[in-house]
Amino acid sequence: MAGPLVKLDFGRKASGKNPFRVAGGRSQALQGFADVDSTLQAGGFVGGSWGAWQARLELLKGINGHEGFTGTLNLDYNMVITSTEGRRGPPTIVSTGPRLLWGNAGYNDAFFGVSSAAALGSGLPGYTAGAGLVSAGWSCAVVRPLSPRLTLIGIAGYDRLSSVAADSPLVQKRGSENQFTVGLFLSWSL
Repeated sequence: MAGPLVKLDFGRKASGKNPFRVAGGRSQALQGFADVDSTLQAGGFVGGSWGAWQARLELLKGINGHEGFTGTLNLDYNMVITSTEGRRGPPTIVSTGPRLLWGNAGYNDAFFGVSSAAALGSGLPGYTAGAGLVSAGWSCAVVRPLSPRLTLIGIAGYDRLSSVAADSPLVQKRGSENQFTVGLFLSWSL
Protein backbone atom coordinates (compact mmCIF):
# COMPACT_ATOMS: atom_id res chain seq x y z
CA MET A 1 0.00 0.00 0.00
CA ALA A 2 1.13 3.54 -0.71
CA GLY A 3 -0.41 6.96 -0.95
CA PRO A 4 -0.32 10.66 -0.17
CA LEU A 5 -0.13 11.87 3.43
CA VAL A 6 -0.86 15.16 5.18
CA LYS A 7 -0.08 15.72 8.88
CA LEU A 8 -0.03 18.60 11.32
CA ASP A 9 3.06 19.06 13.50
CA PHE A 10 2.00 21.17 16.49
CA GLY A 11 5.42 22.81 16.85
CA ARG A 12 6.50 24.16 20.21
CA LYS A 13 5.97 27.26 22.29
CA ALA A 14 8.92 28.83 24.09
CA SER A 15 6.48 29.85 26.84
CA GLY A 16 5.84 26.19 27.72
CA LYS A 17 2.15 26.50 26.73
CA ASN A 18 2.28 23.51 24.40
CA PRO A 19 -1.00 22.08 23.10
CA PHE A 20 -0.54 18.55 24.49
CA ARG A 21 1.00 19.31 27.88
CA VAL A 22 -1.66 18.09 30.27
CA ALA A 23 0.31 17.52 33.45
CA GLY A 24 3.14 19.15 35.34
CA GLY A 25 4.32 22.71 35.54
CA ARG A 26 5.07 24.89 32.58
CA SER A 27 8.66 24.31 31.43
CA GLN A 28 11.14 27.18 31.37
CA ALA A 29 13.62 25.16 29.27
CA LEU A 30 12.85 27.10 26.08
CA GLN A 31 13.20 30.56 27.59
CA GLY A 32 15.12 32.72 25.11
CA PHE A 33 14.16 30.58 22.11
CA ALA A 34 11.76 31.42 19.30
CA ASP A 35 8.55 29.43 18.88
CA VAL A 36 8.42 26.74 16.19
CA ASP A 37 5.06 27.36 14.53
CA SER A 38 2.58 24.59 13.83
CA THR A 39 3.51 23.06 10.52
CA LEU A 40 1.40 21.45 7.83
CA GLN A 41 3.44 18.55 6.45
CA ALA A 42 2.75 16.87 3.11
CA GLY A 43 4.29 13.83 1.52
CA GLY A 44 3.59 10.18 1.16
CA PHE A 45 3.82 6.75 2.72
CA VAL A 46 4.53 3.21 1.66
CA GLY A 47 3.91 0.10 3.71
CA GLY A 48 3.10 -3.53 3.77
CA SER A 49 1.95 -6.39 6.00
CA TRP A 50 3.40 -9.85 6.46
CA GLY A 51 1.24 -11.92 8.78
CA ALA A 52 1.10 -10.08 12.10
CA TRP A 53 3.94 -7.71 11.09
CA GLN A 54 3.37 -4.33 9.49
CA ALA A 55 6.00 -1.87 8.19
CA ARG A 56 5.43 1.76 7.21
CA LEU A 57 7.73 4.46 5.85
CA GLU A 58 6.54 8.09 5.84
CA LEU A 59 8.33 10.95 4.06
CA LEU A 60 7.04 14.44 4.88
CA LYS A 61 8.03 18.00 3.98
CA GLY A 62 7.00 20.99 6.10
CA ILE A 63 5.04 23.46 4.00
CA ASN A 64 5.19 26.26 6.57
CA GLY A 65 6.58 26.45 10.13
CA HIS A 66 9.83 24.46 10.27
CA GLU A 67 9.79 23.69 6.50
CA GLY A 68 12.02 20.68 7.20
CA PHE A 69 11.96 17.17 5.76
CA THR A 70 11.43 14.04 7.89
CA GLY A 71 11.39 10.32 7.38
CA THR A 72 9.77 7.91 9.83
CA LEU A 73 10.10 4.14 9.75
CA ASN A 74 7.80 2.01 11.94
CA LEU A 75 7.72 -1.77 12.30
CA ASP A 76 4.78 -3.15 14.30
CA TYR A 77 3.72 -6.52 15.57
CA ASN A 78 -0.09 -6.63 15.86
CA MET A 79 -1.98 -8.99 18.18
CA VAL A 80 -5.68 -9.59 18.66
CA ILE A 81 -6.52 -10.85 22.13
CA THR A 82 -9.91 -12.47 22.63
CA SER A 83 -11.58 -13.40 25.90
CA THR A 84 -10.63 -16.88 27.14
CA GLU A 85 -13.26 -17.08 29.86
CA GLY A 86 -16.13 -18.02 27.54
CA ARG A 87 -17.54 -14.49 27.56
CA ARG A 88 -18.35 -12.95 24.24
CA GLY A 89 -17.12 -9.49 23.56
CA PRO A 90 -14.93 -7.45 21.30
CA PRO A 91 -11.23 -8.34 21.12
CA THR A 92 -8.40 -6.19 22.46
CA ILE A 93 -5.90 -5.08 19.84
CA VAL A 94 -2.23 -4.59 20.77
CA SER A 95 0.34 -3.08 18.40
CA THR A 96 4.01 -2.73 19.37
CA GLY A 97 7.34 -2.20 17.68
CA PRO A 98 10.42 -0.07 16.97
CA ARG A 99 10.48 3.44 15.51
CA LEU A 100 13.13 5.55 13.74
CA LEU A 101 12.90 9.29 13.01
CA TRP A 102 15.28 11.01 10.61
CA GLY A 103 15.31 14.76 9.92
CA ASN A 104 17.13 17.02 7.51
CA ALA A 105 19.10 20.03 8.75
CA GLY A 106 16.07 22.33 8.45
CA TYR A 107 13.95 20.15 10.75
CA ASN A 108 16.71 19.32 13.24
CA ASP A 109 17.97 22.88 13.51
CA ALA A 110 14.44 24.21 14.11
CA PHE A 111 13.96 21.94 17.14
CA PHE A 112 17.51 21.35 18.43
CA GLY A 113 19.63 24.21 17.08
CA VAL A 114 20.65 27.20 19.19
CA SER A 115 20.81 30.29 16.98
CA SER A 116 22.90 33.32 17.95
CA ALA A 117 19.71 35.08 19.10
CA ALA A 118 18.67 32.03 21.16
CA ALA A 119 22.18 31.77 22.60
CA LEU A 120 21.98 35.41 23.68
CA GLY A 121 18.50 34.99 25.16
CA SER A 122 19.07 31.62 26.83
CA GLY A 123 22.71 31.70 27.90
CA LEU A 124 23.37 28.42 26.07
CA PRO A 125 26.20 28.06 23.56
CA GLY A 126 25.31 28.20 19.88
CA TYR A 127 24.65 24.94 18.03
CA THR A 128 23.74 24.07 14.46
CA ALA A 129 22.02 20.72 14.09
CA GLY A 130 22.71 18.95 10.81
CA ALA A 131 20.80 16.20 9.06
CA GLY A 132 20.67 12.77 10.64
CA LEU A 133 18.87 10.28 12.82
CA VAL A 134 16.85 12.18 15.43
CA SER A 135 15.68 9.26 17.56
CA ALA A 136 15.19 5.53 17.83
CA GLY A 137 12.55 4.05 20.08
CA TRP A 138 9.76 1.64 20.82
CA SER A 139 6.04 2.22 21.16
CA CYS A 140 2.96 0.27 22.14
CA ALA A 141 -0.74 0.92 21.61
CA VAL A 142 -3.64 -0.98 23.17
CA VAL A 143 -7.18 -0.60 21.82
CA ARG A 144 -9.96 -2.04 24.02
CA PRO A 145 -13.60 -1.65 22.99
CA LEU A 146 -15.72 -1.12 26.12
CA SER A 147 -19.07 -1.10 24.31
CA PRO A 148 -20.25 -0.85 20.70
CA ARG A 149 -19.69 2.93 20.86
CA LEU A 150 -16.99 3.44 23.50
CA THR A 151 -13.32 2.47 23.06
CA LEU A 152 -10.38 2.88 25.46
CA ILE A 153 -7.00 3.56 23.82
CA GLY A 154 -3.69 3.49 25.69
CA ILE A 155 -0.31 4.44 24.26
CA ALA A 156 3.20 4.28 25.68
CA GLY A 157 6.56 4.88 24.09
CA TYR A 158 10.23 5.47 24.67
CA ASP A 159 12.61 7.29 22.33
CA ARG A 160 16.34 7.82 22.70
CA LEU A 161 17.62 10.95 21.00
CA SER A 162 20.62 10.31 18.75
CA SER A 163 23.72 12.49 18.53
CA VAL A 164 22.31 15.06 16.09
CA ALA A 165 19.67 15.96 18.71
CA ALA A 166 21.33 14.72 21.90
CA ASP A 167 24.47 16.84 21.34
CA SER A 168 22.41 20.05 21.38
CA PRO A 169 23.10 22.23 24.43
CA LEU A 170 19.31 22.53 24.76
CA VAL A 171 19.10 18.77 25.40
CA GLN A 172 22.38 18.50 27.34
CA LYS A 173 21.69 21.39 29.76
CA ARG A 174 17.88 21.59 29.92
CA GLY A 175 16.45 18.35 28.60
CA SER A 176 17.09 14.65 28.38
CA GLU A 177 18.20 12.19 25.73
CA ASN A 178 15.45 9.89 27.06
CA GLN A 179 11.96 10.80 25.88
CA PHE A 180 8.81 9.09 27.19
CA THR A 181 5.23 9.21 25.93
CA VAL A 182 2.17 8.01 27.83
CA GLY A 183 -1.46 8.60 26.95
CA LEU A 184 -4.93 7.33 27.67
CA PHE A 185 -7.92 8.24 25.47
CA LEU A 186 -11.60 7.49 25.24
CA SER A 187 -13.19 7.34 21.81
CA TRP A 188 -16.96 7.70 21.36
CA SER A 189 -18.62 6.94 18.02
CA LEU A 190 -22.10 7.99 17.01
